[in-house]
Amino acid sequence: MSLLLEEPQTAVEIAQKLEIFESAVRQHLQMLENAGLVTATFEQRGLGRPKKIFALSPSGAELFTRKYDVLLDLVIRKISETYGPPALRSILLSTARGLSITLGVVSDDLLYRERLRKVTDALDDLGFAAKLEEKDGKSSIISKNCILLRTAEANHDLLCHKFHSELIRAALKRGRVELHECMVDGAPFCTHIVIKSDRDD
Repeated sequence: MSLLLEEPQTAVEIAQKLEIFESAVRQHLQMLENAGLVTATFEQRGLGRPKKIFALSPSGAELFTRKYDVLLDLVIRKISETYGPPALRSILLSTARGLSITLGVVSDDLLYRERLRKVTDALDDLGFAAKLEEKDGKSSIISKNCILLRTAEANHDLLCHKFHSELIRAALKRGRVELHECMVDGAPFCTHIVIKSDRDD
């Protein structure tokens, strides 16, 4: 797959670079295509039939190391140094609300459980590997993957208690959200308990 970072290529081109059989390359590329990690298109290159060109899909590209946390850590530090911790908190909460609007998953006329399900699905799509659990009269959104984990380790209160909780609350449009356990603290998952508002059915 690393060869496809350079540019889209044919199976023949990859086989030549790796000095292995073309059939082995084609078999491997087919598996990657089936998994959604590469895409294949036909392209006319010179004379003869169109060639099958393989390229990384967005999902495939995400498998390569990306240091988002380095940039995010720096941005958080600069905002805090320049404007102070209260401004940083305000900006992060506002960002959570803005992201919830971008998700646009909940309308006011939906029943409470449907709103919970839609918000959980939206968090799952963001990469949180989220699932909804309803037990003993409590509703919890459990995130098995923290997309901000590295940065959250240095900014636990801001990102776990404030940003993530506010993202859920704002997306639901009402009610309260409390962080019950967190991966930064050593828990296997992040669990947010959702408390209904008096207006909820």
